[in-house]
Amino acid sequence: LYSPTVANKGEIQIKDFAKKTAVNLLPANYPLKLMYLTKESMEKYKAEMSKKKEEDIKKLPELQRKLAESLMSLFDGLSEFGDAKREVTFLREGDEKVHDKLVDVYFLDEKGEKIERNGYYSSGNMISYPFSKDIQNNWTMVLNIESDQSVKSIPFKLQNIVLP
Repeated sequence: LYSPTVANKGEIQIKDFAKKTAVNLLPANYPLKLMYLTKESMEKYKAEMSKKKEEDIKKLPELQRKLAESLMSLFDGLSEFGDAKREVTFLREGDEKVHDKLVDVYFLDEKGEKIERNGYYSSGNMISYPFSKDIQNNWTMVLNIESDQSVKSIPFKLQNIVLP
């Protein structure tokens, strides 16, 4: 039974989320990292990753290096992710086997009412939540995560059920 609350650490409420870019929003001991990215922080991250990839490519044999460089250039223009006014974008890092421990991300307006979003989409480690209206800085971000305390096992057993 999954029942997240702030008290059982299954719900993390983040006020002024827009001020918390490129920092891990999840507990330090959690198996995932989740970072809110703005256009500026995303550009910085892409530059760091690009530099790392270039260093790794330089270590390859010449034929493989040339192939990798040509493939990398094909994707240079495809890295734009989202509309900063209507989408919230995160970088999700960690073992892919535990990605589902991040159960939900939603937002509350200044009155504490849930704001409807238009689904989500992800690509690699990036995940984006689009909205039908402009994002406001006074919204509260709520992260629902699976914690040891937020999941309770309730044993039950089915016996002697006559099936058709």
